[in-house]
Amino acid sequence: MKFLSRRWIPVIAVGVGCVVFRPRQAQAAYIDPATSSYLIQVVSGLVITLSVAIGVFFRKIQLFIVTLGARLSAWRVRLFTKTGRQAEKAHKARRVRESSATVRANYASIAVASAALAGTASAAATPSKRAFLFGDSRSWQARLGLSALASFLLAMVFVLYSILDLFASNNAQLPFTIGDLLPVTLGLFFGLGLVATLVLFLLRGRVLDVVISGVVGLALAGWLQSSFMNPDFGQLMGATIAWQSYTKLTAINTVVWLLILVAVVIVRVASRKVWYGLVIALSSLLLVGSTVSLIASYSAAASAMSAASADTGYFSYANAFDLSSTHNEIVFLVDTLDATLIDTIRQQNPNFFDPLTGFTNYAQDTSRYSQTDPSVPEMLTGQDFFYTTTWDAYKTAAWQNASGLRALKAAGYLINIYSDQYDIYAHDSDMAGLVDNFVTQSSMQVNKGAMMKNMVKLAGFVDAPIIAKPTFWMDGTEFSGIRQAPAGSPAPFVLDDPSFYLQLQAQGISVRDAQPQFDFIHLDGSHSPFRIDANGAFSPTPTDVITQTEGVFHIIFDYLNQMKQLGIYDNSTIVILGDHGTHVDPQIRVLDHPILPGLWYKPVGPSTAPPQISLAPTSQQNLLPTLVAQAGLDATAYGQTYEEVPLDSTDSRLYVWYRPKYGTDPSFGDRYEIIGDARDWANWHFIEKFPLIVD
Repeated sequence: MKFLSRRWIPVIAVGVGCVVFRPRQAQAAYIDPATSSYLIQVVSGLVITLSVAIGVFFRKIQLFIVTLGARLSAWRVRLFTKTGRQAEKAHKARRVRESSATVRANYASIAVASAALAGTASAAATPSKRAFLFGDSRSWQARLGLSALASFLLAMVFVLYSILDLFASNNAQLPFTIGDLLPVTLGLFFGLGLVATLVLFLLRGRVLDVVISGVVGLALAGWLQSSFMNPDFGQLMGATIAWQSYTKLTAINTVVWLLILVAVVIVRVASRKVWYGLVIALSSLLLVGSTVSLIASYSAAASAMSAASADTGYFSYANAFDLSSTHNEIVFLVDTLDATLIDTIRQQNPNFFDPLTGFTNYAQDTSRYSQTDPSVPEMLTGQDFFYTTTWDAYKTAAWQNASGLRALKAAGYLINIYSDQYDIYAHDSDMAGLVDNFVTQSSMQVNKGAMMKNMVKLAGFVDAPIIAKPTFWMDGTEFSGIRQAPAGSPAPFVLDDPSFYLQLQAQGISVRDAQPQFDFIHLDGSHSPFRIDANGAFSPTPTDVITQTEGVFHIIFDYLNQMKQLGIYDNSTIVILGDHGTHVDPQIRVLDHPILPGLWYKPVGPSTAPPQISLAPTSQQNLLPTLVAQAGLDATAYGQTYEEVPLDSTDSRLYVWYRPKYGTDPSFGDRYEIIGDARDWANWHFIEKFPLIVD
């Protein structure tokens, strides 16, 4: 094609360089992603835009400069020389004579032409309109090539590049390997590309060009959105995004998308030749650049993916509903259970918690951290995380020094943990020899349909305009259950409260034998999205945090009632607690109020008394010594139990408020010291703000 002459080579080269070497923006993805440079991305986008613009107008600029000298010379001869003036005068006279002759000839033929025109105008109207829309002089090979280029560009931006790039950034937190993901992703990429090519190839003429303009504009807008038009929503940890705070940005973002889509069509209307060059240049830049960028991303992440693929263990459902006849220690972790939720439910229904006989509600308990990871590993191991290393490195070191649970193990306790593996440990070796329901199985199968459904949804959240992002919003628990055990192996535990309740109802609690037992049961609890009704069942329509919390307690009440019927309630130690309080929107960067997790505790002993409330200043650091002491072991080295904390204690309690990066503001942690009643913000004393080293 003449338009793509050699002068386009440097333009395309510059553009490809910009795409290849730009740092891709951190995705608002499943796990907190790496930091990117917005400045370089913006400069890259400007360079690409300028490159295309220069290429579009280069030919006209060049022709203007080349003919400028000749035009000036002719103008000088006509106006400033005698010969030129005479020639100009003769030229004008000749044009007048020719015009007169033409007019007379036209009058002579006007009658014949009018009659013919009147007879054929009506018949010609319909075919001329169709020809205008669908008429096409291009060969089928040309139309096929153009259709394929646009179609595979669309599939590259929204499928292949987006999904594989997300996996490269978050592979350590996703329950499948590149070997599971790549074949299915390639199949989806080629399938979408081929189907779209066939659909476009069936079109012709201006209709084909307009549709291709829309496809290319859509791909360009999606690429720009994922590259540097996404606001920082923080981690997708389940906290609902305050979409109303993005109203202005959403409007601007929507206008930008519309301008991009319309711009490509306008170029087609203005000049088909320029449009051809623009479509081919943009498609080539994004296709080649995305391919090279993926190669670079996977080269950098290869070692990490190799290490992650070596870990195939999982927490199974084994022994989930079998308890000991002698002593059970059961911890129900109700994720995001906030103390204010307990107060609200009690105010609305003063008798709601009556089934918790023998329990005490510690109303000013504090957590060490503001999120599940590292709250859960810390409470189970007793090992603090100071954000001076990665979470994975911390968890491995913490479990190596988990002396409390190892003391229970040495005392003959069966140790079971029912939770999502990524909240608990980093590598299979962390659980080896300690957790009895942990299964190491190299032949784990992956539900490919569920895997792709979630990855496509996650990619849509990254690539879609802000106005459409609520449709693609998801929380991390949606990836639970993707891995499936082979036939004959215990089923993996899935963080799905309604599913847990269905199994509890189907199997029921049974008494196993005399071996004492420790069970840690992680429930999704008060964590959004809210899809549980007040009876603990899945709700097809969204509920709310109060209804969902009531539903989770309904599940726990049923579990405890079965224990009472079996006669093992009194000789069991039971703790119901939140790993942290309510999440605060990531755009809020200064904490100005207390955040307290809920806590209920029942020791071994007669358990007929109604539930009580205590204002003892407890913390999650009291959990491990309580469990050790309730097993009849010496807990002095681990600290005070819940019962041992005095009501007037002035011991310092520490709290770390984790803030993921937001916009240009980097990640940080605020450390607080709490002395006295934790419900009073005046007792929270700011110590320091410190940078975070996170995965």
